[in-house]
Parts: sequence; C-alpha cells; structure tokens
Amino acid sequence: MSSMKLWICTLFAAVLVVFSTKKIPAAYEEIKNERLLLSQGRTITGRVIGHHMLPSGRDCRTQADIGYTVDGSAYTVRITGCGASARHLPVGREVDVQFLPFSPSIAKVTVPGASTPTYGWNDLLLLLGSLVLLLIGIGREWMRQTAARNRKKK
Repeated sequence: MSSMKLWICTLFAAVLVVFSTKKIPAAYEEIKNERLLLSQGRTITGRVIGHHMLPSGRDCRTQADIGYTVDGSAYTVRITGCGASARHLPVGREVDVQFLPFSPSIAKVTVPGASTPTYGWNDLLLLLGSLVLLLIGIGREWMRQTAARNRKKK
C-alpha cells in the first residue's frame, strides 16, 4: 500500500511540474510588468466603457472595462471588484490608467474597491508551496520504505 502512495505522490508531482511550466513564466511576466509599471509607468485618463458580471452574480464580482487611447491607438483594461459595479463606476466616468509607454496594452487601473487583477505572486507562491509540500511527502514516504526494507534485512 505504501508503494502505491509513493507512486501517487510521484504522479501528482509530475502533473504539478508540468502545470508549473506554464504558470510560472506567466506569473513572472505579471510580476515583471507590475514592477515596470511602478518604475516607468505613465498615467493617462481613461473612461468606463462597460460592465460585466462574473458567473457568481454577486456585486463584488463585477468587472468594468476601461478604454484609453495612447498615440491614437485605443486600448482596454479590465478591473474587478466591488468598486467596479455600475453603481460605483458608471459608464463614461473618467479614471486614471497607468500604462507602459513602450507597451501601452500593459496597463493598470486602481479605484477604491477595484483593481486590475494580478495573480503573479499568488500563483508563484501556491505552485512553489505545493511543490515543497509534495516533495516533503515523497521524502517521508521514501524514508519509511527504506527503513522498512532495512528492518526486513536484519
């Protein structure tokens, strides 16, 4: 039975590693963009152009689309949260949009109760924490099996 546990843990670790190869680069990009926005970001005025409700249907799961224009090109950024509802941010309301001058599609909007969703650190910590816990579990199981084999030899 414990050999089965080890194989299940190993299989789960392999799946986690494969999943991480896709999530970690995306998480890194988000973290890098966050830092670039802080150091090199420019601010422009954008307008609320629409709202969307997420499937849960609660007011705090509202998304608002903010449109802004940089050098004649139009861009859109989406914010999420209680403050993104039509009641708090009616269509047409002006908000500040922070964007990267060399890549205007990378932008961030922060208004009370709502912000541009970023998951970089959350994803990274969740994946690395899961991997560490899994490796600890595999290591403990391997040590138990090794100890059991050594007892049988004596």
